[in-house]
Formats: sequence, C-alpha cells, structure tokens
Amino acid sequence: MGDISQQTLRINAVITGIQDFSRSNSQYREVSIGDILDESLSILKHTTRHVLDALNIDCPDNLPKLYVDATQIEQVLVNLVTNASDAMAAVDRPCC
Repeated sequence: MGDISQQTLRINAVITGIQDFSRSNSQYREVSIGDILDESLSILKHTTRHVLDALNIDCPDNLPKLYVDATQIEQVLVNLVTNASDAMAAVDRPCC
C-alpha cells in the first residue's frame, strides 16, 4: 500500500508537471545547477535514502548559471533518482 501511495503521488506530480508545461507557465530564471541539485536531494532524502547513499555528487561551485525553469529540472532529477530507486528495489526483490 505504501508503494502504491508513493507512486500515485509521483504520477500526480508528473501529470501536474505536464499540465503546467502545456500551459506554458514556465518560470525561467538564472540558477546554479548546484542549487538545483541541493533542492532535488532535499526532496528525495526521506524516500530514497539507500539510493542517495550510493550517489557520489561532485558539482564545482564555479559552473556558469543556467537560465531554466528550476522546478522542471528538479522534477527531472527527482524522477531519475526515483526511477533508479525503484529499479534497485526490483533487483533486490525475488521475482517469484
């Protein structure tokens, strides 16, 4: 039930993101990729701790800023880590 609930919330977030994108409601601004990574990891820290412990993130401070919708980039990163977490969990579970 917990997995179903978590995935339902994730699907809802994806659908909301698609709806927002289709409305062209993007809010582009200059932002540091490091700040985007930090926010994404903060979102994930309670749900995918085992994956985050396996990550080695090395983001130099002197990278140029990006002109992006930070929320959308955060969503992409959250989805990538969540999918990796789900895949790792599937490998750990016996199939039969």
